Amino acid sequence: MKRKLKFLYPLFAFLIYSAIGFSQTNFSLRVKPIGFTPVQNINAEIFTLKADPGAHLLFEPGIILAYEKYIIEDQVAVKINQGVYLDATAGASGMSAVNLQFRIQKKRSLAYKKKAALNLGIGFGVLYRNSWSRLEGYVKERFVYTNDNFQYLFLPYIDLGYDIYKSQTNDLSFGLLYGYPNTANLYIGWKYWFARTDCHCK
Repeated sequence: MKRKLKFLYPLFAFLIYSAIGFSQTNFSLRVKPIGFTPVQNINAEIFTLKADPGAHLLFEPGIILAYEKYIIEDQVAVKINQGVYLDATAGASGMSAVNLQFRIQKKRSLAYKKKAALNLGIGFGVLYRNSWSRLEGYVKERFVYTNDNFQYLFLPYIDLGYDIYKSQTNDLSFGLLYGYPNTANLYIGWKYWFARTDCHCK
């Protein structure tokens, strides 16, 4: 297990490096209330936080903390994410991920009369949870590894977000997050900038 998670060590080194200089850096807090999927999960019967028998709409409340540092002007950033939440079985779960964040478009929001930006994040992560094998009726999943009382899997991490600039240091964020096989999660959040050079928010 330790060998499989060694790739996380450089992330902590990056955090220390980033803390030294706050050029174009920010911290964000996102709330993730629900997720949805077009595919029926093979373990839908053991899910307790579902809105329909096929478990297409899931209630998986949680929070995601992230630290973002731009490495190419205001166009490309490295982002580290850490989430904790309840999974569909009402068990404790977490996710650690790193991704590159790309600025797709920057324009003025018609609804809020403020500048806004559309961003796309692409990376990878590891999801870990209380083992579902504790539940009667659990069907073993592909690419899910079990270690004593918890399970983990490696997966792609995709984040499509829309930021509305509220001030020089604050943004309001909305978006879709793909961090579990075949499931997209809605989120809303707040982003605080330690330093920003591209705002001109008014």
